[in-house]
Amino acid sequence: MTDKSQTEPTRTLTVAAVVNDPYDGLIRTLCEAQRFGYALETLSLVPLTPQSWQMALSIRVPVESDPNFVRLRLTRHGAVVAANAEMEVA
Repeated sequence: MTDKSQTEPTRTLTVAAVVNDPYDGLIRTLCEAQRFGYALETLSLVPLTPQSWQMALSIRVPVESDPNFVRLRLTRHGAVVAANAEMEVA
């Protein structure tokens, strides 16, 4: 699959999410990002409590992307408890 960052102007979007299952939340979110063709920049997963983890995923998305739409598409799985997205300022 060709990532969109090689065919059109992009910028970085960071999606921060709290997940209750680190494997399920991480894998499903990464699969969604790959399915949409977003290039991965960084990824981190840090335990918050014994039952929750903070995930931060930075991806390259087309410049005209709506951060909230991308956030909703990537974090629409049951393992994601909460999420927000922040687009880099150009």
